[in-house]
Amino acid sequence: MQILTNIYIYPIKSIPATSLKKSDVVKQGLAFDGLYMLVDSTGKLISNTVSYIKTH
Repeated sequence: MQILTNIYIYPIKSIPATSLKKSDVVKQGLAFDGLYMLVDSTGKLISNTVSYIKTH
């Protein structure tokens, strides 16, 4: 038997998860999970992925 111990959603793509005690399940999955994303002025996704730039 499996037991659900934690529920996490990512309401804004590439932003840290939010822990929930309960969640509604909707047609797309858990309510508010992945509902939004941040974009720059060109419409490109703004990600929290760290980029390393070599400098000389």
